[in-house]
Amino acid sequence: MAKLKMLSKWIDDNCEVETDETLLDHNINEKHAELSNMFMHSAMLANKPSRVLLTEDWVITRMDFRAFQAMSVVNWLSIIGIGDLTSLHCYLGDLNYIGCSLNARYIYEQYMLKREKKPNHFANCLDNIEKNTLIGSEAMAAGNLILSGIITPADRLVVQGMFTSMFRYMDYRKAARVLNVGMRLYSNPDYQECLMYGFRAAHRIIY
Repeated sequence: MAKLKMLSKWIDDNCEVETDETLLDHNINEKHAELSNMFMHSAMLANKPSRVLLTEDWVITRMDFRAFQAMSVVNWLSIIGIGDLTSLHCYLGDLNYIGCSLNARYIYEQYMLKREKKPNHFANCLDNIEKNTLIGSEAMAAGNLILSGIITPADRLVVQGMFTSMFRYMDYRKAARVLNVGMRLYSNPDYQECLMYGFRAAHRIIY
């Protein structure tokens, strides 16, 4: 908490940021926590020219990017060439972090742990698949892994739910394109049935 206070004070002393509540339509004076004040200062700094806000949370939300330029922390690390990104995503997944680009193997392994009733992060995988539409291809590949070999009715239900999560926040046109790609890539009838189920469940009114 002391570090948060120091950083907030440094921003106040060194940055020309006016805490104008109309800027974000948010009354800062009603917020007393240092972390909340830091968040609002960061938002206003990111509104300045040639500034980018590094945050997974804002990247995966449906915010208006005409007002703010935001970039995933992991994407920034990728640009500057730091670290093994696959290991970093898996590490963030183990922390139940929302916004990381989990790969198909990690999603599959977490499901297998769940299937064996061992500690797992599969629920977090589903949250990431639903909220981060950029990992749709990994979700489809994970579904193919789960439905390979001997499968149970429970496996089918899980994959159907995973695909429903994947399609939920896609608009209809994008969802239809993803559906077509999945149908071409994976010929397994069980897979295709689950993929179609997920599409129809997420876009049942339009469909």
